[in-house]
Amino acid sequence: MKRRRAIAACALAITMSIGQIAHADPTPAEIESARKLFKQAETDEAAQKWDTALDELRRASAIKMTAGLRFHIALCENNLNQLSAALADYTAADLLARAESNTEVQLAVRDPLTDLRARVPSLRLTAPADAKDLEVRVDGTLVTDPSQEIRVDPGAHKVEAKASGRKPFAKDLTVKERDVVPIAIDLPLAAPPPAPPAPAPEAPRGRNRVPAILATAGAVVLVGVGVGAFVVAGGAQSDAREACTSGSADCDSKKSSVHVWDTVALVSWVGAAGAAGLAVVLWAEPAPAQGSQNTAQNGSKSLRVGVGPGALRLEGSF
Repeated sequence: MKRRRAIAACALAITMSIGQIAHADPTPAEIESARKLFKQAETDEAAQKWDTALDELRRASAIKMTAGLRFHIALCENNLNQLSAALADYTAADLLARAESNTEVQLAVRDPLTDLRARVPSLRLTAPADAKDLEVRVDGTLVTDPSQEIRVDPGAHKVEAKASGRKPFAKDLTVKERDVVPIAIDLPLAAPPPAPPAPAPEAPRGRNRVPAILATAGAVVLVGVGVGAFVVAGGAQSDAREACTSGSADCDSKKSSVHVWDTVALVSWVGAAGAAGLAVVLWAEPAPAQGSQNTAQNGSKSLRVGVGPGALRLEGSF
């Protein structure tokens, strides 16, 4: 009964408010259309067809908004359990009624405003004071002033927030009528990007034994060559004795052959001695320090051993 009395009390106010449209920009045809929409909305409200009545009232208010139309929009929203929207429209209707000196609407909104202000749940948000570029959304809608209490309908909601240099925040919650829910928006600082991994230290290289191996091999080869030449020279010496004893014409050539092979043997043994000495030095050389290794890596070093008949040749660049 109370609701029906409120509707009846506002019917006159709505009619008077629509009559005021005639003094504004809308044409007479638009004014007549607004009157018909209101009459139909009044019928639908009595039949509790709140969705249909709300649509008709909004179409009428698009021609010109009045305090009475805003009151009936809030009434429909209230009955559709759109409590936060109803509270906002009742508040707007009260402001319009004061501006229009419409005492009927002012009286009609007094009780619904008192009731909804107690029933509509709200969220009280707090965010870090030093958060830069703070952006807060409730159910996907941007909150222009997060420091103000936010009125919401009963039911499920989602609060999201983000700020520069911080991890995002998200919270799902369900509120009931008359709830006042404090929500601390936690925006921890985002971790800085990881530093690139330091290059692994290069494993120290072992001592280069190739020159020592080559020198040793060269000494062995030269010893073998010397031994072989000495054996050949011994055979040639026997042949020379026989040729010279028998008075053969080959006596001088045989002696010359002996001298050649003796020379090859001697030179080979001298070269073998030199190669052996070099091998001893190379085998005894200590492992290079790290700085020396780096120098060797950055520079170019090479060693070549050449072996020939009666000669040992070492070539290198450092």
